[in-house]
Amino acid sequence: MLDLPVPLSDAPSAVAVGVGVAVGVGGLAATVLQQRRIRFSSLEGDRAISYLRSFPTQAFALWSTTEWQRLGVKEKPTFSARPLDDGVRIVHYLSYSEMQERGLNGQPVEDGYLDLKLAGRSIIGQSSGKGRRAIEEVMWQRLVLQITKGIAMERAGGRPDFGKPVGFYPCSMESEIAYMALRRASDSLWKRY
Repeated sequence: MLDLPVPLSDAPSAVAVGVGVAVGVGGLAATVLQQRRIRFSSLEGDRAISYLRSFPTQAFALWSTTEWQRLGVKEKPTFSARPLDDGVRIVHYLSYSEMQERGLNGQPVEDGYLDLKLAGRSIIGQSSGKGRRAIEEVMWQRLVLQITKGIAMERAGGRPDFGKPVGFYPCSMESEIAYMALRRASDSLWKRY
């Protein structure tokens, strides 16, 4: 079921805006296209790259398992952010329970990545194509909502000012992420939901 703020007949196609339209699949969001894109009328490259490099930590550092579960991810993921020349690579690791199931001990095991980087006047998200689609979709939609609508949770509010996005970017998780942001902003004790 599409979760769009406008009638489907009025929305441009995913190809026309260069993003994958989010669709619900078994309670999780999946993306039609492997590569996602946010276009800008103008973009300050150095500021955008700096923002992308800080995004994973600032956006998700304070999230617990509760936030991830509210968005359809069973466990809080383990990931690291590696700077790229034009953005950041968010590397996903097997969870503790997944490592135990596979009989692995010791060092974390990489299990895919999501690149967020500049390409001309666009920010693109490109996946390794491994099995972390639900986590990557949460990360992508969180980025889209922050950039296009200023829906923030841990960052001091508002939309980043490195460029003006153009196009239509539907987010099936918008109401849930906005609710969590509102709860965080209005609850001085940061109670869990």
